[in-house]
Amino acid sequence: MLPVNLVRDEAAEPRMGGFGIVTRYCDSESGGLVAVKIPRDSGDVSQIEALRSEIRVYERLAGCSRVPDLVACRDAAEDPWLAVQWIDGETLGDGPFSALPLCL
Repeated sequence: MLPVNLVRDEAAEPRMGGFGIVTRYCDSESGGLVAVKIPRDSGDVSQIEALRSEIRVYERLAGCSRVPDLVACRDAAEDPWLAVQWIDGETLGDGPFSALPLCL
């Protein structure tokens, strides 16, 4: 279950990403927009491991330009999700990764 401060943006259509469903939410505490990612099959152990791996990547890249900030997450076996800062424009999948600054 998502935190109560994350409210789904009804005007935004959910989109299917490589990991699962991505939907835009509003953080009622900060007023910012967030992308909530929910795995396709939360019962699949490999999906939970992929989510945990993505969380670690966001934590390591915190503060890098063009990388959204990790807002909140739940990596439990039941009801896993990941919420990151919403950034309008090109996604990481739209451009070459080589254009990103390396700051690990």
